[in-house]
Amino acid sequence: MSANIQLKIAVQLYNQPVLDSTGFMLRERRKVLGITSRQLAKRLGVDKALILRAELSKTVLDMPMFERICSELDIAPSSVIDDEYRFVHEGYKTAIGFLVSKLGKRQLLAALNLKDAPTLKRWQTGKTIPTLEQKRALQALYNNAL
Repeated sequence: MSANIQLKIAVQLYNQPVLDSTGFMLRERRKVLGITSRQLAKRLGVDKALILRAELSKTVLDMPMFERICSELDIAPSSVIDDEYRFVHEGYKTAIGFLVSKLGKRQLLAALNLKDAPTLKRWQTGKTIPTLEQKRALQALYNNAL
């Protein structure tokens, strides 16, 4: 996957209501299969609102429900979680690398209100993640740098 595509995916994920891409991935899988949220809810015997809240990351699914949804969508729960980690991790890494090359490390640190470069390194290695405000700042910086 090219760095530009990874970055576009990361930017798409930054726009999610909560910083969780699991719901985004479940929704995309449901759409690929041509299943409506109402149909999925009916198959699972749950309210459509639960499916919508889960897809928008406005609720946390318990593991049994998450596994049932994954089963209906014919995907392994571990693949969704692994994909989420990979997209988010690679997205941060790609976005930060791109912005450092365009703006320089000092300007990027200042724009994100960071005091030290190790924070960027921790984001790139997945040891910590940016706050919602920092993710939005990364997205805005990326959009302006294009």
